[in-house]
Amino acid sequence: MSFYKISTALRNRLSAHPDINVVTSGNYNQADLQKQTIFGLAHIQPNTAVIHSSTIDYTFNIIVLDLVDFNKTNVKGLDPAIYRGNDNLHDVWNTTLNVLNDVYLAAKKGELIDDDIIVEQDPSAEPFDMRFENGLAGWAMSLTF
Repeated sequence: MSFYKISTALRNRLSAHPDINVVTSGNYNQADLQKQTIFGLAHIQPNTAVIHSSTIDYTFNIIVLDLVDFNKTNVKGLDPAIYRGNDNLHDVWNTTLNVLNDVYLAAKKGELIDDDIIVEQDPSAEPFDMRFENGLAGWAMSLTF
């Protein structure tokens, strides 16, 4: 029953976030990456389950991604290879990391699920940029409950 509690709580929290329009789950290749989604998108994928004598540790991978908007003309004469200026990549990274932070903090404070289900350890998040074919960027994080 804990698997359902955790996966449903993650979906509900992400669905309620103002920066998320679609929540998907399952294998990453099942996420709608064909420019038919109204982004931001959050994707939940079960990762591992470690079975102990009286508990189970569940790890879920969560990715939050959004489209990067590219300006087709140079902004103020900037070369597109320069640190910032011709796209909103930093805005996407900022927003998507904040979504993951919100989920983590809710889980850590016991607001996500029952008090008997806790976050095992502080997660680390990894940014990605243009990983998918349609110009998406964001962050990925694993949470263990």
